[in-house]
Amino acid sequence: MKKKVLLFLLSVSVATVSLSHMESWVFAEAVTEGSIGESSKEPAEGSTEEAPKDPTEGSAEELPKDPTEGSVEELPKDPTEGSAEEPPKDPTEGSAEEPPKDPTEGFAEEPPKDPTEGSAEEPPKDPTEGSTEKPEGDNSGDTVLTPEPPAAGVVFDIGQDHYKVTTAGSEVAFTGTSGTGTIKIPALVTVDNITYKVTSIESDACKNNTGIEIVILEGNITSIGNNAFSGCTGLKSVLLNTGITTIGMEAFSDCIALTSVAIPKTITKIAARTFRGCTKLKTVSISSGVTVIGKGAFRDCMSLSMITVPKSVTSINENAFNGCLKVSTVTLKTGLKSIGDSAFANCTSLKSISVPKSVTTIKSNAFSGDKKLSVVTIGSGLKLLGKKVFCNCSKLSVIIIKSGNLDTVKSNAFMGISSSAVIQVKSAKVAEYTKLMAGKGQGKNVTVTKII
Repeated sequence: MKKKVLLFLLSVSVATVSLSHMESWVFAEAVTEGSIGESSKEPAEGSTEEAPKDPTEGSAEELPKDPTEGSVEELPKDPTEGSAEEPPKDPTEGSAEEPPKDPTEGFAEEPPKDPTEGSAEEPPKDPTEGSTEKPEGDNSGDTVLTPEPPAAGVVFDIGQDHYKVTTAGSEVAFTGTSGTGTIKIPALVTVDNITYKVTSIESDACKNNTGIEIVILEGNITSIGNNAFSGCTGLKSVLLNTGITTIGMEAFSDCIALTSVAIPKTITKIAARTFRGCTKLKTVSISSGVTVIGKGAFRDCMSLSMITVPKSVTSINENAFNGCLKVSTVTLKTGLKSIGDSAFANCTSLKSISVPKSVTTIKSNAFSGDKKLSVVTIGSGLKLLGKKVFCNCSKLSVIIIKSGNLDTVKSNAFMGISSSAVIQVKSAKVAEYTKLMAGKGQGKNVTVTKII
């Protein structure tokens, strides 16, 4: 309200001053028009105090002044007012030309900015959107990086078959199956665009899976773990691929329906009890790569009728063929050095055997219990006969020993052989071997003579 009153008074003052100026101008014009002669040149502004005198008039030179008026040039100032050019300023207000600004408002040219908004030129950016540069984590348009392959130990399934990564990005093991009938273990499998070689069959992979009948192994398998197919009582046939180097212990034990098996040449050792208890196994083909036949490898394979051991084999370990009741023929090749404890024990159908000259040791009970064994021929390299080697071979009547290097015959080596048996040796060794073999379990009528 105060501002409005002051503005009103200022307007009245300006109007009054303007009116005074107008009256002075009218008066001056009247004086000028009433002069007789030519007036002198118009004085400059501000010098009207000495106007030219009219000679026809009296004291017209000096007109009485209106005490309420000033000269045109200098009007008296109202102490409460400023000049028209510069009216007094209200300290609470700005000049008319520049009205006071409301501190809560901005300039008309630049309206105040909303702090939640950006300028019109640069609208606020969505923090989820970047400039031309891609925000962190945005891989669109980039070359897609191949993820790291699963680490060793990661398992996965393909159909009914189970696998485990053994070498990241390259190799897996077959760990089992819920399938039955024919099981084919492939050379390669592909998962998530990564192709793996199937290089092994894990221990216990198919143990006691009685529904499996046929197993086919393809080219990349190098090892079969312990008990991998143990107890697969329905398994009739297994095709082992060339390339396998290891068959674990009891891998096919107690596969009572298995009838034949061929050991590939890449196998160097038939492990302990690999085919133990395969009661219907009739035919075994052992390749020339095998060097060791492990403990009990074919024990109790009661249907096996013939055994051929290649020359690559240097050792037949204990109980390897123990209990092979139907074996009638065993062929051992030169290269064999040792026949282990009970290796051919209880082969009750075996009638004869020839031990090659490369064999130096026949260990305890090697042929014990072979009730039909009648003739044994031992080559020239023999050095040791173990305990009860021929124990209870009741029909053993001829033992031929060609070696001149035999120096150890252990107790009861000949216990239970035929009471009329003849042990034939080199003529030069008759006396020596008679003493060496005396009291080794044979009957009194058993004699040592030269080879006929």
